[in-house]
Amino acid sequence: MLNVQTDRIGDVVVIACSGELAQEEDAFRLYSAAISHWHSRLLVLDLTKVESVGNYGLKTLTALQTWADQCRTDLKLFNPRSSVRSKLKEWTEGPDCLDIVTLDRLSDLIVLAQNAPNTSHFDELAA
Repeated sequence: MLNVQTDRIGDVVVIACSGELAQEEDAFRLYSAAISHWHSRLLVLDLTKVESVGNYGLKTLTALQTWADQCRTDLKLFNPRSSVRSKLKEWTEGPDCLDIVTLDRLSDLIVLAQNAPNTSHFDELAA
């Protein structure tokens, strides 16, 4: 079972996930939590405590990336375990399809999101 906890810091939303992202209801829980923040500049999925990811989870993460692109929200995956990271890389076309960030990069992005006067400027800086 997947648990999600959402924290908001200005235009940045962090969804901390724990448990397994394997069943349909887990995927729906994550998707619902994420899309409710369509207005956010930066959406971070903290996968530190996700033990495993199945096909429903992989499909959901890919769908969330498409959704984020359409909403002009920057979606980042943070700190997945090595087993989850390898599943993500196997699933996606390439390592850039889903953006996995380090702590240093995430810190920089949070500062940029808080200080950028408008979304288009943030997009240029975050690229």
